[in-house]
Amino acid sequence: MTDRFVIARGKSGDTIAETQRYWREQHGPLVTGIPEFWDFASSYIQNHALQVEAPGVPVTDYAGVLQIGLKEPADRPEKRFSETAIYRDRVRPDEAVFSDPAGSIVLEATSHVVVDGPREGIKFFSFLKRNPAITHEDFVHHWRHVHADLVLSAKDAASYFHRYVQHYVTPGTERRANGEPTRYGFDGILEIWVREPEDMGRLYQSAGYQRNVVPDEGNFLLKGGSVRLLMTEIPWPAGRNTS
Repeated sequence: MTDRFVIARGKSGDTIAETQRYWREQHGPLVTGIPEFWDFASSYIQNHALQVEAPGVPVTDYAGVLQIGLKEPADRPEKRFSETAIYRDRVRPDEAVFSDPAGSIVLEATSHVVVDGPREGIKFFSFLKRNPAITHEDFVHHWRHVHADLVLSAKDAASYFHRYVQHYVTPGTERRANGEPTRYGFDGILEIWVREPEDMGRLYQSAGYQRNVVPDEGNFLLKGGSVRLLMTEIPWPAGRNTS
């Protein structure tokens, strides 16, 4: 399954709370209320960033992350909803009301569920960059087939999360929301679900994580190259407006 992610930054001068309110109450219902949108999408999820600080997760200046499950209808010439006239005429003007396209990052990724637990509690995203000494393909292979097992073997660390998903970024899909190139170059997105924000600190500081996981991180990750967010998930039922 391929998802489109948008790391969303609010319009200059607006608070994050104001951006999130408009996004949730106005923009979400607008998009999901367009029948043609569901020709291209299987899901629509707004992940709203929490303004809390946890160990290893600083307070972010992003409003959150949009996550859209993609499908490609065979009977339409466009591959993405963003290529349609209805997006250009109705959705894009509304995006300019509350968001900063130049400061927002768009990318696509395929997912692999490592621990298929409930989508409950607090959702954590970490947008990852690979160690520059290895290829993107090596990064994906190591993360999926080596590192995931090390995380699960750290039983004390694993006790703090109940869902774990790896998203592998599709090379060449990353850009700014206004179409310009970015300076990031992400290779993957880590998704972890915990009961409360403090569990992220407990996970990172656990003896098993420090012993089993930390020594392996440098083998495939660029240290200090990630963007981390703690969020609440707000999904819209597919195919109908929930306003």
